[in-house]
Amino acid sequence: MISKIGVRAKLGKDVYPHLLRHTMATLGLQAGADLTTIQHLLGHTAPATTQIYAENSLENIKHEYRQHMIQ
Repeated sequence: MISKIGVRAKLGKDVYPHLLRHTMATLGLQAGADLTTIQHLLGHTAPATTQIYAENSLENIKHEYRQHMIQ
């Protein structure tokens, strides 16, 4: 069903439930959500599992560096 919606929306790439989970986790972290909150939303028992889904983009890493490391 989700794949069909992606095709009808002409997104130009495959859409599937795992991709939506990964995207939600990544966007949540980039927006400032706590890793523990994302972990609970995804139903994971271990934070390490959540980190697999939640990748920080290079831009987010640069922003965090500038915000917290450069005085």
